[in-house]
Amino acid sequence: MLVAAAIGLLLARQAWRVRPVSPPTPTVSLSAAADVHGATLVLRHQGQKRAEVHAGRVEVSRDLRFATFKDGPRATLYDRGRVALHVRADEFVVDRQTNNLKARGHLVLTSPQGFQLTAPEAVWVTAQQQLVFPAGIEVRAKDTVIQAARLVVDVGLQSLLLEGGVDITFRLAGGIP
Repeated sequence: MLVAAAIGLLLARQAWRVRPVSPPTPTVSLSAAADVHGATLVLRHQGQKRAEVHAGRVEVSRDLRFATFKDGPRATLYDRGRVALHVRADEFVVDRQTNNLKARGHLVLTSPQGFQLTAPEAVWVTAQQQLVFPAGIEVRAKDTVIQAARLVVDVGLQSLLLEGGVDITFRLAGGIP
């Protein structure tokens, strides 16, 4: 009986051994399946980094279809291993079913070459390989400002379509003759 008690004590001690503290589990809210604080996502294609996304918070919908990056989300996009664009907005929403991406609220894209595009929102439509700015844009690059009510960037056709109240202002070198 004493032996059985000693074995029981050893087994209990083994089971209750102090383990390292693991990171907190995501909090679950009524509207989301998961709510993760302080997230970084790195996307790679054939081993090469394509994008890196940081957010203060990420919510995943109950049906697991949508992931919403909030609290100062920002992304860096890469082309052939080099920084191509920096992107920030109030939130990014990824549709895992269509692979579409929506950036909403105070969207700002900047390039290493110094251009800056601002818009209220943008939508990447994977099926058409198009980046659509449906609610207006302003692009600033050195001495040029471009404004339009809508912009469609067609990656497949490598074309830009500016629509509605297009205004292009630029300064010629040396001024007007």
